Amino acid sequence: FLTSLTFIDLSGNQLRHTSINAFCDLTALEIFHAIESDFHTSIPSCLGTMNRLTVVDLEYNRLTGSLPNSLGSLDKLSYFSVGYCNFMSGPIPSTLCDALQLATFGIEANQFTGTIPTCVNKLTNMNTLTLSSNQLSGSFPSALCDMIWMSSFNIGGNMFDGTIPTCINQWTHIYTMDIYYNKFSGTLPLSLT
Repeated sequence: FLTSLTFIDLSGNQLRHTSINAFCDLTALEIFHAIESDFHTSIPSCLGTMNRLTVVDLEYNRLTGSLPNSLGSLDKLSYFSVGYCNFMSGPIPSTLCDALQLATFGIEANQFTGTIPTCVNKLTNMNTLTLSSNQLSGSFPSALCDMIWMSSFNIGGNMFDGTIPTCINQWTHIYTMDIYYNKFSGTLPLSLT
């Protein structure tokens, strides 16, 4: 049933009683849009078995739980966002660094905790990273500086501390950088002054 479906957009519906598990059998699915669909569920680990997924956009739902480790199995995934779901929590799994095609990653306005995985330097296609309005902490990982295609970077509204490394001067494509409401100290790198 619907096994050849490659694109689905469920945005703007009232799917409160639908589990995302129901979509895991759609093994040909490449694009999964469900913005403002009123999902009241968690992201199941079976999502990581949908190995053709390139886009997962679940913004503005009421998702709970953590990001499954299985997301790292999605080797074609280029866009992933669960922004503005408010209730997702836990750390950013380091297995996400295995999703090597990832270019956009957004988890803003949730309750994620912990640090940015140091393996993020493996995500060389990353150009948009949005982690704002969570409870993330730790220092600015120098591994982020290896993301030379970074164009939009937002870690505002967290609890990051320490200094901002000068290596971000390597971000020659950056056009927006938000680091507001953190605990950074020291001087700004020369290219920012």
